Amino acid sequence: MVSLAHCGADAVLAKFMIVVPLRLAGRNLGTLEAAGERDFGEEERVLLKQAALLIARFLTTRGKYIVRKAREANATAAPSETRGYQPQSEKLTAGRRAAGDSFRS
Repeated sequence: MVSLAHCGADAVLAKFMIVVPLRLAGRNLGTLEAAGERDFGEEERVLLKQAALLIARFLTTRGKYIVRKAREANATAAPSETRGYQPQSEKLTAGRRAAGDSFRS
C-alpha cells in the first residue's frame, strides 16, 4: 500500500508526499516517507516500495542491533520525566486464600 498526501502548511518546499509502510511478514516496522515538488510517478513508487522492503529486511536481521541500541538510548534518556510517577498497586494479602479454602467464623 502506498499513500499519497498533499503536504499542508508545515512543508515549505515539498508539495507532494508519499508514505510507504516498512512491512515484513505481516509486521509493520514503520514507514518510509518521501516528499517532493511534483507528483511521484509509477517508477518512483516502485523504487520506494523496493527500498522499503530492503530496509524492513535489514531492520529484522543485521539492523536489530541498531534498533535495540536506539530503543535503549531512548529508554535511558529520561524515564522519570516521560512516564511520571507510577506507584505500585497495593496488594491485599489478607483477602487472598488458596483454592478450596473458605472463610470460617
